[in-house]
Amino acid sequence: MAQILFEVTRNEAVTKLEEHVDGSSIRDLLKSLKAAKESSNAVLTQLLQDEKNVPQKEIVRKDADGDEDDDD
Repeated sequence: MAQILFEVTRNEAVTKLEEHVDGSSIRDLLKSLKAAKESSNAVLTQLLQDEKNVPQKEIVRKDADGDEDDDD
């Protein structure tokens, strides 16, 4: 039985996926490739959602002399 191994990456997150080819025909290979594409899309979507849920660090602006810029 053949296998398709691939990785989905987003920034530093790497997810390894594997899809089995159940038969020996081109149709079986295409079916497995389609399943692999759907799996990778699902993983990438989840990585993007997780990325959106991470709180962003507050950006503090500093003026020319290195003090925090509070416009006072």
